[in-house]
Amino acid sequence: MGASGGACADAKTAGGLASAAVRLEVPAGAPSVPGGFSASGVAAVGAATAVVAGTTAAAAGGGIPAAVLIGGGLAAAGAGVAVAASAGGSAGEAGGERKTCSGPFTGSLSIVTVYTGGSVLCTRTDVMAGTATITLDHATGAASGTLVANGTNSPSSNDCENGGSNMSAAWAAPLSGTAGNLVARLQQGPMTVNGVAVTTSTSVSEFHGALNGGVITGTMTFTYSLLGVQATGTTFTADESVTMPVTLR
Repeated sequence: MGASGGACADAKTAGGLASAAVRLEVPAGAPSVPGGFSASGVAAVGAATAVVAGTTAAAAGGGIPAAVLIGGGLAAAGAGVAVAASAGGSAGEAGGERKTCSGPFTGSLSIVTVYTGGSVLCTRTDVMAGTATITLDHATGAASGTLVANGTNSPSSNDCENGGSNMSAAWAAPLSGTAGNLVARLQQGPMTVNGVAVTTSTSVSEFHGALNGGVITGTMTFTYSLLGVQATGTTFTADESVTMPVTLR
């Protein structure tokens, strides 16, 4: 293709280019210069090095000059091409760029509070729903990142005088483990409240999952436990949990 304006009706063209440098990024193991291109003035460099080398232009009749921009930037550093071997992995899963996956979660947590003797004191059922987002910094070796759950609790039934649990569907925690065994956990409490009775409650939010093919699948579990003592000395307890599947894309 010539350098005339008619060759690219909708683009700007230059009549000539005295000197330029082009950085080519190619997969590791692939030919450093694509077929049909001149190798004159080409210097292969590592992926982390963007050094442009070479001072001669493509030899006349030796193929198309390698003045083509592929995955890099154009720099004025003499007529030459720097070929960088790409060794980075896919985002997140292979240890490359940060990866973020999100998906919904929903489930019902029924908390039955009972006296030590076994009779039921009260029952509360919460519908827990929201969106979980995992930001995975890298997954080679020990995984790192964060999980953030933005959710709400909506009681579908409640006959507990004190309002029931303080379990929250909104929580956040750091990730640990490996790509095949991602874990996040947040414990809130024990928290003691002095009211009609003295109650001590603990809530635990957990995620267990794995990254596979760019998708994170796993489960989210909410666990609530309570120990209370009435003024009469009578004790009551609650210990319930719910596990819900999640798929984050």
